[in-house]
Amino acid sequence: MAVNAQYLSFQLEAMDVNGNGQIDLNEYTEEYRVVRDRLLKDPDRNNAFYTGAILSFVMALIALSIDLFTTYFQSRTNSIKI
Repeated sequence: MAVNAQYLSFQLEAMDVNGNGQIDLNEYTEEYRVVRDRLLKDPDRNNAFYTGAILSFVMALIALSIDLFTTYFQSRTNSIKI
């Protein structure tokens, strides 16, 4: 899918006739709108938020479990005696 997005980006860059990095009014065609819409509706691009949220949750869960394990282990070995 990333290859498809890169291909569409190359197509959009090719439609910039004067090479100024922007699509001017004379370059804004129906073909440009179709390619732009295909790039913006890319499912990988739209699901990046969900992927990031899931990965953040997993990493936080791993950090929490490590912290709980080390806290439990330290409390078992270094018990406070009164």
